[in-house]
Amino acid sequence: MLEAAAANRAARLKALDALAAGGLRPGQDRELELISALDLGTVPWSEVPVSLKQALELPVGDHGIDSLALNLTVAVQAKDYTNGHSVPLERLTTFYFLAKSMSELYSPQLIVATNASTKLPQLWKQRAGAEHRRYSAEEIEAWRLRARDWAAQHPGTEVASAPNSTSPRWPHQEACLRACRKFLASGPQQRDCFVQIATGGGKSLIMADLLSELDDGGRACVIVPKLDLMEQVAHLLESMALPGISRVGTGCTPDMDASIFVCVRNSAWRLAHLDFDLLVLDEAHHYEPPEEDQNVLDDNEDEDDRTASAAGPRPQASTVLNLRAKKRLFFSATLRWSRPDFDFGLRTAVRARIISDYTILVPFMTAGDPKPSLVQLIRDMPTARRILAFCNTVQEAKQFAKLLNAEGVQAGHYNGCTASLQRTRILEDFKKGPSRGGLRVLATVDVLSEGVDLPMADTCLFVEPRKGLRLRQCVGRVLRQHQQKVDALVVSPPIIQEADGGLIADGQLVRLLSELAGADPELRKSLAENPFGRVGLVDQRMNRSGDSPAVAFEEAATLLCTKVYPRALSSYLTADDRWQLGLAQLTQYQQEHGHCKVQHKHGKGSEFVLGYWVSYQRSARKAHNLTAQQVKQLDSLGFVWGVNKATSWEEMFELLKAYKQEHGHTRVPQSYVTDDGFKLGRWVDSQRKARKGQGGCKIDAEQIELLDSLGFVWGVEAAASWEENFIGLKAYKQEHGHSRVSQSYVADDGSQLGHWVSTQRRARKGQGGRRLGAEQIEQLDSLGFVWDVGKAAWEDNFEFLKAYKQEHGHTRVPKSYAADDGFQLGTWVDRQRQARKGQAGRKIDAEQIEQLDSLGFAWGGKKAASWEEGFKFLKAYNQEHGHTKVPKSYAADDGFQLGTWVDRQRQARKGQAGRKIDAEQIEQLDSLGFAWGGKKAASWEEGFKFLKAYNQEHGHTKVPKSYAADDGFQLGTWVDRQRQARKGQAGRKIDAEQIEQLDSLGFAWGVKKAASWEEGFKFLKAYKQEHGHPRVPRSYVADGGFNLGFCVTNQRSARKGQGGRNIDAEQIDQLDSLGFVWAHAQ
Repeated sequence: MLEAAAANRAARLKALDALAAGGLRPGQDRELELISALDLGTVPWSEVPVSLKQALELPVGDHGIDSLALNLTVAVQAKDYTNGHSVPLERLTTFYFLAKSMSELYSPQLIVATNASTKLPQLWKQRAGAEHRRYSAEEIEAWRLRARDWAAQHPGTEVASAPNSTSPRWPHQEACLRACRKFLASGPQQRDCFVQIATGGGKSLIMADLLSELDDGGRACVIVPKLDLMEQVAHLLESMALPGISRVGTGCTPDMDASIFVCVRNSAWRLAHLDFDLLVLDEAHHYEPPEEDQNVLDDNEDEDDRTASAAGPRPQASTVLNLRAKKRLFFSATLRWSRPDFDFGLRTAVRARIISDYTILVPFMTAGDPKPSLVQLIRDMPTARRILAFCNTVQEAKQFAKLLNAEGVQAGHYNGCTASLQRTRILEDFKKGPSRGGLRVLATVDVLSEGVDLPMADTCLFVEPRKGLRLRQCVGRVLRQHQQKVDALVVSPPIIQEADGGLIADGQLVRLLSELAGADPELRKSLAENPFGRVGLVDQRMNRSGDSPAVAFEEAATLLCTKVYPRALSSYLTADDRWQLGLAQLTQYQQEHGHCKVQHKHGKGSEFVLGYWVSYQRSARKAHNLTAQQVKQLDSLGFVWGVNKATSWEEMFELLKAYKQEHGHTRVPQSYVTDDGFKLGRWVDSQRKARKGQGGCKIDAEQIELLDSLGFVWGVEAAASWEENFIGLKAYKQEHGHSRVSQSYVADDGSQLGHWVSTQRRARKGQGGRRLGAEQIEQLDSLGFVWDVGKAAWEDNFEFLKAYKQEHGHTRVPKSYAADDGFQLGTWVDRQRQARKGQAGRKIDAEQIEQLDSLGFAWGGKKAASWEEGFKFLKAYNQEHGHTKVPKSYAADDGFQLGTWVDRQRQARKGQAGRKIDAEQIEQLDSLGFAWGGKKAASWEEGFKFLKAYNQEHGHTKVPKSYAADDGFQLGTWVDRQRQARKGQAGRKIDAEQIEQLDSLGFAWGVKKAASWEEGFKFLKAYKQEHGHPRVPRSYVADGGFNLGFCVTNQRSARKGQGGRNIDAEQIDQLDSLGFVWAHAQ
């Protein structure tokens, strides 16, 4: 759409012409110079303006640089050595130093272009920093063929400017002259003839030729709308040596005895007393009745003509039409109501290469002043573009030009008050173009929409156009052929996004498309069948609302297809066109809603009612009025031929209900499809639009109530798109260092990131009716996404075991052992043993077994250690602790379950559990003072001793129930039993002396009230200082044994009034000061 044109198109056309001439032979540098210039967008050195060479203090002749980009970004040297030798370094040195001499202000990219066999010196490669562009023999031949094709399409010369009075006439001009001569030779019964010729089609020359054939003594008059046009036509007639030319307009004294008058229409009253043989009316659409009011005339005439009207009667169309004339010829490029007697329309002129083809660009903007968005749009265009910006008022044109200049875009403005000499200077400055220090944008009201010849203008743009502005005439200004023009671009009135997110199309957008479609059957066909074949949409919103940019852009495209195009085409569609338009709209509907079950009244009130069209297709098929091809096209969309099969609102609601039961929420991703193919995400999105009155859908109060009962999320911004979730995953990785998000994880903004991550894994497998595109997979891979979460988790756990072995020298991990970050390594190790035995439904593959074996993994587990080894551990324990009363859960440093082993010795002596112990073993145990009593081994005094030590270390006696001392003594359990004993529970007893001893330590008898709110807040504050956030896992226990995770959960419950807990406003404020997350996942 916005392809960059070469800064000097004329020079590039000369290069094509020279390359096509065939006078150059392979092996000559000159051919490669031309090819590289055409390929790289540079201009051959001989065509670079002398003024630019002088400004850069570079030689005028060819002494080093073969071609140059006129924006000074690229300099090229071409070398074609057919013998495959290396280019001598001295042949490149001049090029290097000349190009580098510009580097004080510019830094051009140096490129050496060669054929495939030519080599460059090694020293040049190392030091010059230049790019080497090799052209294969196939590429060179392709450029030769391209040049020959161009020459065949433009026979004779380059694309010429409009022909002058002595140049040959185009075929359509000759045809028009024949038709007009026939009309002039007809009898008085035919007074009027209407001629429609596209802008740039040379109608001025046709008029001049007809006037030159005027009989001796005859009188003719040409009526033009503006002074500028008057001068142009009069000058053309004088160049053809026609006698007796008289100008009639402001500042002119007409010769009433002249043979030919060239008159501005507002001065036509001066000629009311004369009789004419021929009256030629240029821009004849001025004399047709407007669409709304036949008495309303265009009021955008020149200020000079407004002054003239003050001196006499105000000009009206009737003044012109009432002039006395035998024959009247009406010439226009845009006849609105009159049927032309000769028609050389826009598309015909494009096909004949008389005018340029065009594309349309529709800006998508936010409500408010459009000028900042249009300035940004212009800045994004290639600098070679020369733009006519049409405004409503002179003041607006001045402001727009000023705004452009402030942003570094060269702009000027031109209006009816601009003095003649100043007009000439401005237009000449615009013709130079930006590459030669001229204007890039010319802002005007309506002065340039007619008559003024600016063929180098290639872009027209509208700044808040009104009804009075002749849009199609404005477009015609940029369609003229010119040697520097690549294409024509029409920047249309915009689509607007209002503050509430709703979209509206500027009314003048519909009018512009309608006017162009009326003149261009190819555009009509494109709008009906291929909505974006000739029309592009560009997002120029400055202050976007909170929605997803992609979703909003898609809605704007939908608005174009379903609202704007039907209105624009309503007057021109044939039966086949209407069917194609219906198919295009149904395709859009299917993409948006996921089905073709269109309600009968869908679209009612718009130009094209899709619901009616869909219903008619069913009737047409029953009546055998649809072709096989049409049926096939509808079937490809999943068209529902039986209306009773259409999915009702209630059915879709049931699908949503099921989704919530499975996922716990109604935030259905827009791309979500149910297992049976229903696009539930699209339907959910359409309900939001319906409540806003958008998208042509409707929803009633009862349906809203039903959705509310599910906790429906009406704010579209809360329904996270794929892109938004990907951004969330990216942020998660930055914070956590990995992308393995737990399935229950909820981000701070409430989005179900864990569920979304899980969905991506299923989507890659093609499960759940979802599909991931290659680009999405690539994006996830860039984050190190884990597709097989089970295998990745196993590898992580294996690393924990590896680290354990490095620290302890073995892999006999106690079952209760947890790593520093809380990972239950002991449990995982035990599960590997179960998996190898095929127990508990666990699995382990050969590669994993091999990895574990490499660490010397103890598969035997509980039986791995012999009796002697157990006794050795007990002996060591006795030496360290002074007794053998080993707690059952105690494990030695290397993981040996000594507590379990000791308990088994007691069972063996009692003959329990099938265990055995011999006399010698009993004797060895007795030698250590083995406590055969087991459960009663640990006395009350021993427990109190452990509690006293705990108090000294932690400053309190609030021991967590799961806490065990370093030697394995279950102090938490012992403390809990003392509370039970005081209450007389579980058959336990405690005497007054023991109570007194416990009280001396500040024993906390009420365990539930033991931890005060302030203490919990203190722990939370410390947690945040260490971790940077207050999102405490529920299972987290602070260093002192304080169950902080449980406490944090209680605060959330308290704020909701749950669990019989309370929290006051001051406590809430204190938690908020830490950034407390009230809605965090439990």
